Amino acid sequence: MQLQAKTVLNDIQPFMGFVYQDVRGVRNRQGHIQKIEIGLAAHSQINGKCSRCLKAAPGYDRLPER
Repeated sequence: MQLQAKTVLNDIQPFMGFVYQDVRGVRNRQGHIQKIEIGLAAHSQINGKCSRCLKAAPGYDRLPER
């Protein structure tokens, strides 16, 4: 059975309100994978919450990726 990296990440490190968007390996000059980059995106069905008061904040943290 072949597991996808997203499946493993969801099992060991779930982030409520977010989904793993893409997983890719970054190779060095010799062609070996040096690091793994994982993209996160806000879950489209879950409204954002303030990290301090936990109240709903629908427009919270919608800036483009830096």
